[in-house]
Amino acid sequence: MHTEIVFAKSPHVIDDGCDHSALIIWRMNANARACTRSAFVPAPVPVQVVAPKFDLNAYKGKAADKKKAKKEGFPAEKLVAIMLGNTLSHSSILAALDAQIPDHGLTRHVLQARITAMLKSPHCEITRHEKPVPEFTLTRVEPQFYLNSKRAAKVLR
Repeated sequence: MHTEIVFAKSPHVIDDGCDHSALIIWRMNANARACTRSAFVPAPVPVQVVAPKFDLNAYKGKAADKKKAKKEGFPAEKLVAIMLGNTLSHSSILAALDAQIPDHGLTRHVLQARITAMLKSPHCEITRHEKPVPEFTLTRVEPQFYLNSKRAAKVLR
């Protein structure tokens, strides 16, 4: 008999609230069905019996550390100063940041989120050039964008 270790999809879920007994029995009978060459029988889906239970304290320490790390954000003015009038990719923006501000602390993921926010903002005039590597040209930024950026940074704190 083959036993399989099933790991939880997320460590903070204590109980998913489903009845898995039909699936367990189906797996026990799978070998017998294979030996007799019977027709394929799809696996039963677990039935939701009760609401899932979560461990609310599972990430308490890690979330507090992330908030402390995010307190000092990277101001939009510095990012705009580097991008304004230039056609740059994500890598070249990070290279320019490394050259001008060595300990900026901006990751590629956060930079992509900031550029996406600029693309969606009505206060920024930014063009995305579709090449094998996307490049962006920032031509104009209204003062309202800086105010919105500061408000968004306060909300994240």
